[in-house]
Amino acid sequence: MKRLLLFFALILTGGVTATLLFAAMTDSQAQKLWRQITEESPYSRWHHVDSEVSGQKSGAPYAPYYRIYAREAPPKAKGAPADYGTVLVRENLSADKRLQGVTVMYKIENYNSDAGDWFWAKYTADGQVEEAGKVRKCIGCHSFAAGNDYIFDRWAQR
Repeated sequence: MKRLLLFFALILTGGVTATLLFAAMTDSQAQKLWRQITEESPYSRWHHVDSEVSGQKSGAPYAPYYRIYAREAPPKAKGAPADYGTVLVRENLSADKRLQGVTVMYKIENYNSDAGDWFWAKYTADGQVEEAGKVRKCIGCHSFAAGNDYIFDRWAQR
């Protein structure tokens, strides 16, 4: 009985440790991505997907308005998958169009084939990681656009 309890305790401890290590790795990836899109190649200099700089009306779970930026050109055909390395940045804006947070889709080869190989990240306005990695909420919502490589936006529809 003691051995069985010890066995289950080791399994539980190992699972918790693995979960914490994965979360730390994901946060580290998200922090690196934040530096890339704000310092190394600021997304504000990228292609602005929407024609209105003031932002478009948004829906849940985001702030009332948004702006989307793309580092890469859109795929050549509607519904074609984005290239690996593609980054899409969404600024989430308040009713008075102030930055409330940033959400990012980053396409990484062999990252998560069940969700188009996208790495998802959600940041506060000052770059603190709120969620990152294989974020279920993001994947669940974007799964409605799975036929368009999980991308809702007009960027992928050119």
